[in-house]
Amino acid sequence: MQDNKLLWDSAHDAVPSFYADEDGRPFGSYSLTEDTVTILPKAPQKLFAIKGSPVTEWKLGLVSITGQKVLALADYFIALDRLAPEIIDEDERFVLIKGLSHDQLTALLQRIESKGS
Repeated sequence: MQDNKLLWDSAHDAVPSFYADEDGRPFGSYSLTEDTVTILPKAPQKLFAIKGSPVTEWKLGLVSITGQKVLALADYFIALDRLAPEIIDEDERFVLIKGLSHDQLTALLQRIESKGS
């Protein structure tokens, strides 16, 4: 982590948003935005609770600046697994994801859809 300290310090530290699904169950969501070096937690379910209950459902929004839209809202853990080649650095709790172009986000979405669900 020392070699990449400047990257960690200048990266976007993603902050989750919380929503309820159609059954009223809470879920958390992070965004991975085009061309933005981002810090994401490895296990967000261990970091957040609502009314004392852990939030176990997590999503990752893939956001395109070029296309000015959300490309997908994917399962967080599948997406994090498919992001492995894009990890610049990591520690015990967080990963540092390189900034991805629109084409790289689209390719990531294809990897998620072809291997995920």
